[in-house]
Amino acid sequence: MNRRRVDVLCLQETNKKGAKVKEIGERIKLFYNGFETRRNEVAIAVGDNIRSYVTLVMKTGCAEELKDEFYDQLANSIKSVQKDDYLVVCGDINRHVGQDRNRLERVHGGEGIGIRKFHGERLTDLVETHDLAIDSTFFAKTQSQFITYSGGERETGMNHVLVRR
Repeated sequence: MNRRRVDVLCLQETNKKGAKVKEIGERIKLFYNGFETRRNEVAIAVGDNIRSYVTLVMKTGCAEELKDEFYDQLANSIKSVQKDDYLVVCGDINRHVGQDRNRLERVHGGEGIGIRKFHGERLTDLVETHDLAIDSTFFAKTQSQFITYSGGERETGMNHVLVRR
């Protein structure tokens, strides 16, 4: 990270258990959170010059109560960041936000795949409430470039990063 001048590196499917912060190199901290089942694992490596708020995004397979609790915690974390600070929310944000940007022009750029599903609607509500944007929807790509998962007849474009406008 230091050699390439990368300040933040988001990692998915890390196979780590527990929630910890540890030094992994010169001036780099690794924040990670994984369950005993080694599912829902994400990690974020952060250079020491970045003030960071790190949280875990639940995968679709989690119980609804955990998702509700997560969205409440995420909303509180977003509110706690000063309006003039940079804010980037990243991790394993797997939500189908679709192509339609009707009434969401400020938060959704119109690029995507398919239709918005329930959890995608929940994500767009969150970003609209806190004046964030779903970055991947603002960049034109071919469909094959947008697809982050393909299995059988299913194709999805997910793994979003949210940024403050």
